[in-house]
Amino acid sequence: MFPIMKTKYKTIFLTALFIFNAPSNAHAHGEDILVAVGIQLLLSIGGLIYILFMKTAIYKKVIYSSLLIVSGIIAWLITADIPYNKNKALINAIFWGCPALSLGFILMANKFINKTKGKT
Repeated sequence: MFPIMKTKYKTIFLTALFIFNAPSNAHAHGEDILVAVGIQLLLSIGGLIYILFMKTAIYKKVIYSSLLIVSGIIAWLITADIPYNKNKALINAIFWGCPALSLGFILMANKFINKTKGKT
């Protein structure tokens, strides 16, 4: 799956990814929330796979991955006490927006860094 990582680290990485993006008991009250959480999970996994195969320094990959994981945590913290049925649009926007904004920032930062490298 990830040829660079050792098996022990792959397990830790995938477990941490699941824990940070899994729905809590408060979110899993209805099955509608699972669509939003699923999309957040797909965005996060896709972003982490993209980051893993980026041609950049390892410390930048760690920063980008941390940003993506923290955005998932922030989305969960923002929506933890909000009832889903009354606030579907807001919660869906937050769940999809946090990882999407993080991925957008990562793509722009990587593109900007590559452009400035070429000019010097």
